[in-house]
This record gives sequence, structure tokens and C-alpha cells, in this order.
Amino acid sequence: MLLPAVAFLFSRCTYRAYYQSPFHGSSETYHAIPLRSDSLKSATYVSGVFTGGGANHNLRDNVFSFTGSVYRSHNFGDFQGFYGLSGSLGSYDVAEYSGYEPYGGGTTTLYTPDPGNKFFGGYSGSGGINFVLPFGRGSEWRVIGTSFTLQKEFGDYQRFRKSVPDSLANSIFNNNLIGVLGVSTEFAFRTRHGMIGYKLMLSQDVINGNSHYRGYDSAQYGRVIFQQTLSFRRDRVTGSVQFNVGDRLFNAQLGVGYRLGR
Repeated sequence: MLLPAVAFLFSRCTYRAYYQSPFHGSSETYHAIPLRSDSLKSATYVSGVFTGGGANHNLRDNVFSFTGSVYRSHNFGDFQGFYGLSGSLGSYDVAEYSGYEPYGGGTTTLYTPDPGNKFFGGYSGSGGINFVLPFGRGSEWRVIGTSFTLQKEFGDYQRFRKSVPDSLANSIFNNNLIGVLGVSTEFAFRTRHGMIGYKLMLSQDVINGNSHYRGYDSAQYGRVIFQQTLSFRRDRVTGSVQFNVGDRLFNAQLGVGYRLGR
């Protein structure tokens, strides 16, 4: 009984630190697109998305943000697409901890050099296109879609990552630019007053490799994000609930979009 207890106590002193982009897993927000069966073939939207979740080892760092967007959507034949601009503001809460991390047959001491809330912000451009097949009474299957978001980061959290010595973290994202490519499929069901949709997406930062990470264990870890989105449209308003899951991150997004004009 003694050996398992000792192993448990020492395991509690083992920590890891992975400081990624605050937009890792949250940059691909939901964009409303009119159904092919709608008389409206193009539309302009404004939207707001609240994001809340956790990052780092054991999701110990809390991350919150708000993203505002304006974008244009189109239907053209068997295809539909969107393009637009976004801006984000948020808070990354760097948790305080200290402990040991096994390394090279021994241990290395880890601790948080400057814990607390760190402001961050960003701006981005995004666009995407879907191939669409209609089915049953105006509903449609957006069979396969691709999207790309290029996002620039600024703020205290970026400066914090620059200041953390390599010896105090497993991996530190050392850039302020991410480019996220997504591949998706979505079912959009027409209702009496609008639409209900369910979307699945896999996304990944495709412009940053090993050279953009540092730390005493700077190898790339899985950066593929799995996203699920449930959307509801009534008249001009579209609401969405999205969950994003990845390596050392989880967050939920609540969004509301409003269609401008007639």
C-alpha cells in the first residue's frame, strides 16, 4: 500500500506548461449562409461571439474573449461561400503553479514566472466555400466545405510568452500570426420560420511549424481542432452554440448573427 501512495504523491508534483496562441481553437467562428431554397441569394451579416474555456496542461488556464464580425455570404449554383473581417478582445488567466517535470532521466523545476490575467486582442480575415446538395422541402447538405482564417495577435499575453525562459515551459508559441484551415460538413434543415443546422469541422494552424515553438520540449503536439456547431435561424437572427476540442484546450462559443438589409 505504501508504494502506490508514494507514487501518487510524487505524480501530484509533476507539471507541464504549454503556452499556445489564445486563438488556437477559437478563430473559426460560425458564419450564417442563406439556404439555396431562400429567395435571398446574398446577404450581409454582423455577429458577436463569446468564447469561454480552458487551455494548457489540465486546462488550468482560463480563457475568455469576445469576437465581432462583419461578413458577406453568397449562393451561386451548387456552391455557396462567405468572406469577412473580425476583431477580438479577451483575457488569458495564467495560473500560478510550481513543481517538477521529468526530463532527460532527471527532473527540471517549473514555475510560473508572472501569473495572472493577461489581456489579448486580434484581428482577422476569413473566407470559405461549400459544395451543396438540396434535399427534402428546401433543406440542404453542405457536403464539404473549406475555410481559411488568418489572424494577427497583440497584447499582454503575447508579451508574456516572449518573456518566459525556455527552461520554464515544455512548449511556447513564439509567433503572433496563425493561419487556420478548416474542412467541414453541415446539415441545414429548413423549418417553418427559418433553419436548424448541425456542423462538424476539423481545423488546424497550417502556417506554423516547429520553428515557431520553443521550450525545452518544443516538438509539435497535436494541433488539430474538432468542432461541433448547432445553429438556429429565425427571420434575420441566427444563433449558434459551438464546442471546440483539441490538445490541451477546450472551449465553448455562443454566437448571434443579424442579417442586414431586406
